[in-house]
Amino acid sequence: MPTFSLGPPIPQPVPLDELSAREIDELRREAKEHDQERRANARRNARQSLVNAGVKFDWNNGGAHLVVYVPDGQVVDFWPGTSLWIIRGEEIRHQGGAREIIAMCKVRPADPPALPPRDSML
Repeated sequence: MPTFSLGPPIPQPVPLDELSAREIDELRREAKEHDQERRANARRNARQSLVNAGVKFDWNNGGAHLVVYVPDGQVVDFWPGTSLWIIRGEEIRHQGGAREIIAMCKVRPADPPALPPRDSML
């Protein structure tokens, strides 16, 4: 029977009062770097997802703020680093990534043209 590994064991947390000020500063620096990297990846991935889906958008502030143009005329301000987006003119803040915006941009196909009544075709 195959065995499965869940990866390396998770280290046990160390109480902060057992760490020196230098160690705490190092942990904070590492957390900040990790957060900056995560946000940069989110910005890059969101832009690529929108491009792949054919969604029209402009970017500002190095990609930290995207202005997405929805086919029905709405404009969405999107901050992919935090996954926050707002439809312009509304006060509701939405939390979600590019997938939610892409779903909102999907254009439903128009209804097929109605056929004329059958007796008019005779």
